[in-house]
Amino acid sequence: MNKSNNLKKLTVIMNDLAEEFAPDIIISERKIARWDEMLLKKYGIDKVAQGADKLFKTYKYNSFPKISDIIEAIEGKKDDIENIALESCLEAKGAILQYGIYENVSFDPIINKTIESLGGWQDFCTTPTEEWKWKQKDFIKNYCMFYQDAKSPDFKYPASLPGINNSYGKRINYIKTKYAVDTPKQIDEPQGPVKNVLKELKEKLKDQNT
Repeated sequence: MNKSNNLKKLTVIMNDLAEEFAPDIIISERKIARWDEMLLKKYGIDKVAQGADKLFKTYKYNSFPKISDIIEAIEGKKDDIENIALESCLEAKGAILQYGIYENVSFDPIINKTIESLGGWQDFCTTPTEEWKWKQKDFIKNYCMFYQDAKSPDFKYPASLPGINNSYGKRINYIKTKYAVDTPKQIDEPQGPVKNVLKELKEKLKDQNT
């Protein structure tokens, strides 16, 4: 669909919003150009239309919606997305003790992409305790960015995150607050920065079996 048709659709959307929420407002060429630059070029006409449809159901003001209202309708509230990102970070962090650095793992596409962007699963597993505060902030920031990208059919993400034992894979079926996987295989005691992590993993599995 060419730009001219998209602008015509955008103008129809804006006039429909004006008719519903602000009948006295005039949709000027300048306002259309601003919506084109800040909304249409970034999100495309389909997402703008979806955002407008959402406002028809939820918008409660007798005024013409702001561009920020459309963006929030398209992307969701920032606080909500950050809460999802934080929960996902804690889930991934919990998987360190449950599966360890040696296993190949896979979460949902956004978590996979986020951990890859932070250096990969092995780096994620060996984050020093004193650096977790910053690792978590970076995870949330990157997750929120990829959260929007994931809506595109062109979103690319790793199918799995390789551990040290990259010769075989174990998939984590990612379910909120729960993992559904087999018990990890027995591994030899390693040396180096992952020793304490795997020691905690073995102790946890021992407690579960008693």
